[in-house]
Amino acid sequence: MVTGAGRGLGASIARSLADGGARVFVNDIDRDLAARTVSEIEERGGEAIALTGDVSSSVSVDELVGHVIDREGRIDWLVNNVASYVRHAGSFWETDPEEWERILRLTLTTTFLCSRAAAPHMVQRQSGRIVNIASQAAFSYVPWQGPHYHAAKAGVVHLTRTMAVELAPHGVTVNAMSPTAIEREGDHEGSAVRDAERGAIIDHIPLGRLARAEEAVAAVAFLLSDQASFVTGETLVVNGGVLGYGIRPPGGPVP
Repeated sequence: MVTGAGRGLGASIARSLADGGARVFVNDIDRDLAARTVSEIEERGGEAIALTGDVSSSVSVDELVGHVIDREGRIDWLVNNVASYVRHAGSFWETDPEEWERILRLTLTTTFLCSRAAAPHMVQRQSGRIVNIASQAAFSYVPWQGPHYHAAKAGVVHLTRTMAVELAPHGVTVNAMSPTAIEREGDHEGSAVRDAERGAIIDHIPLGRLARAEEAVAAVAFLLSDQASFVTGETLVVNGGVLGYGIRPPGGPVP
């Protein structure tokens, strides 16, 4: 099950896992986007099922995971990809409390709710993999992403560690993948990278470019694979060396 898989990185992850032989449940709150990803997977010879629903609702999440269990009898992998981002130009004290709550719910609480619903089934089978999508914003400053997004993604990293410790005795691993801005070829819908910001981001990435989707996807695939069976509670950073360096606004001071 891959959440937020109607477009962007989530869709790329779903397509890649299906290419590798997985039967993928494609979740998105938008029915048409979920169906589009399923169609793309089927055109490539893979198998996928659309799973439309709001993963910020505990009732909806229980129904979605229940559907997977009813159909398959198990859930092997969960990729928590759903998040919400809005441009934020002001200081943290100028952040609207309602917007703060919304971003945390869509970015952090969704990870908790989906993991909470899937984990008991994995524990029962003494097997499973959970990968949470974090962000460079969990570790370093990105001015236009705002305090709510930074806090939520940092929460994803620490929730990953907590879940990993609790699920390890049951043969279930939990890890995170933390990318920098991703170049989304052919699909720029919802991209957080605007033209005015692109140069500022690239200027602060030692490798001198944005990440390619396949590079982020490969990291997720590794964490789900048998090769990562002894890796848990970790965050695999895929950001071209920018960790800890931070990103400044265009024209801003270089650290």
